[in-house]
Parts: sequence; C-alpha cells; structure tokens
Amino acid sequence: MASIIRARALSKNFGDIKAVDDLSFTVEEGDVYGFLGQNGAGKSTTIRMLLDLVRPSAGDIEIMGMNLQRHRKEILQQVGAIIERPDLYGYLSGFENISLFARLSGRQLRREQLMQQLEKVGIADRANSKVRTYSQGMKQRLGLAVALVHDPQLIILDEPTNGLDPQGIADIRQLILHLSRDLKKTVLVSSHLLTEVEVLANRMLILDKGRKKVEGTVADLLDPSKMVVELQTIDNAASFEILNGTPWREKLHPFTGLGALLISLDREQVPAFTASAVQLGIGILSIQPRHSLENYFLSLTADATHVHAAAN
Repeated sequence: MASIIRARALSKNFGDIKAVDDLSFTVEEGDVYGFLGQNGAGKSTTIRMLLDLVRPSAGDIEIMGMNLQRHRKEILQQVGAIIERPDLYGYLSGFENISLFARLSGRQLRREQLMQQLEKVGIADRANSKVRTYSQGMKQRLGLAVALVHDPQLIILDEPTNGLDPQGIADIRQLILHLSRDLKKTVLVSSHLLTEVEVLANRMLILDKGRKKVEGTVADLLDPSKMVVELQTIDNAASFEILNGTPWREKLHPFTGLGALLISLDREQVPAFTASAVQLGIGILSIQPRHSLENYFLSLTADATHVHAAAN
C-alpha cells in the first residue's frame, strides 16, 4: 500500500518552546488516520507543517511521494483541508462560496458539478441561503465541500467537530466515513475527542507534549488481549515500591502518587499477577482492566487530569 504522508524527525520550535519534537509517522493510502492528543500537544502545529503554512525547524515531509518543500504546488493541488473552523463568506450563499473557492483553486466547474459537491455533504437544499444563516454544523459541512471541490486525494481535518452539538458531531462523523468508504479518500483527522478517533480511525498516533507516544492500527493498540490493569491497594505508594522490586517492574507504569497503580498485562497474565501480589503481602482493594481508547490514552499521556476533562 502506498504511503500518502511520510514525516521524518519533524521538530518545530517557537523561541524556547518546542511545539513538536522529533516526530515521525506514516499515513497509508485509504487510511482514516487519527491524530490524537490533548490541546497543546502539537497537533495543529504538525498539520500546519503538512500544509506548508509553517516551516519545520528540522525534519522533512513527503506527501504522495514528493518532497513538500520542492513540490509544494503539485502536492497542495491534491490536498483539501480544514483547520479548525472553515473560513467562509457569511454574506454570500453556500453556492456562491463554493463557486468562488472552485475558481480560486483553478477549477472551472459547471453549476451541476458544484451542486453535486453540496449534495455530497448534505446541504444542497440550502445552497441559496446566506452562510450567516447556517448553523455551525452546516458551516462545517460547507467547509468540507470547499475542501473537496478540487477532488483531492488527501483530506486533512483539524478538530472538525469543535463547537458542534451532539447531532452535528454525528453528522460530521458520518460524512468522514462516507469520504473514506464511498469516495475512497485518505483522511487525517486531528482531535482531542477520544471516542471520535476510536469510532472513525483505522490507524492512529497519540501525541503528547510534541512527542509521539505510540502509532499503529486501532485494532492492535486496543487489542483486548493486551490490557492496562488498574490496581487499587491499601497503600499504593508502598505497593508500587514492592512491585518495583520484582520482575513485574517491567510492566509497571510510572506512579505519580495520585490515583491507582497501572500495569500492562496480557490477559493470561492477570491471574498470575494477582496471586503474586497477594503473596507479596499487597492489600488489594480492587483490580480491573481498562480497554477503551480513553483509558489507553490516559495511561500514555502525562497530564491525565486535563485529558480526562477534555474527554467528558
């Protein structure tokens, strides 16, 4: 399968702040690729580098087999993007907006073709209404129509459900799945909404403080046979020290002094671990597996409290 995006050792500094730190990842043709991280993790900076809106401090980017620095024009002709909220002209109708952006992209499309684009995103019935009368969800849909007007191979969406109500989020989710399954587009979706990435993506990257924590298929990363076990004991700090002096230390997650102990185990290791903990004199109050993307994400990222708030 061909690689659509190949980023190598990307870094971006803003003065003393390292927004992206030695980041490498690959998006394959046909992926819905989830770019997951809390606010401030470096997602938007990376996307701006992919669109050549921000130049990397180090590293390089290939899109569709071409170097972005040397083939910017050819690449961007095959890319559609929305960065947060789409920039639209509120005093123009939906049809007038998409017509204008089609001309700016160099495409001469007939009215029927433009209406087909609006039909794809489900707002053809409001084509002649002023955009200022649109809901936020409708504006997001129109933004997607604009991003698709030149029939790009790659679609990049930065926080596409920001500010939407539950119905709007569901609508955008279905639209992204339609782009992938029916229109065979490659889609990179950046989000801090964990459940959205879990539902939409087939592959994902988890980003924390500008660095990649993990990359892979959602199925492999969330394999129920590999779990993070949450252990509550009478004294978590003392229990951590006991376990850290045994072979189980290789499975232990760092302990911050707050919350439960976390340990990565295969399903078949759980009984042996429990028996071992009892033999070591650890007073177990509860032991339970975590399977969801949210829990997996919390186990990998440093600022768990902030992410948990963002996920709810």
